[in-house]
Amino acid sequence: MPHVDTTRLGVHSHVMTFVDTTADLTTREVAQLLRVQYRRVGIWCRTGKIPGAYQTPGGIWRIPRAALAGQLEATPNPEKW
Repeated sequence: MPHVDTTRLGVHSHVMTFVDTTADLTTREVAQLLRVQYRRVGIWCRTGKIPGAYQTPGGIWRIPRAALAGQLEATPNPEKW
């Protein structure tokens, strides 16, 4: 996967790689970026800790890049979400 400059998300503290820099992220992609279990990301989505996260009609969580960037700016340490 190509390396993408993190400034596209407004986040400078994490190394991020994406295939598509315009699509919303999956729980697995967010988990890889934050170095946590993908199930934890799903819990964050269900409990509203990632504002803007939504479920597709098939029940798959999607996280807009701007929502992730905003959450990281507000609370840079995901362990405290």
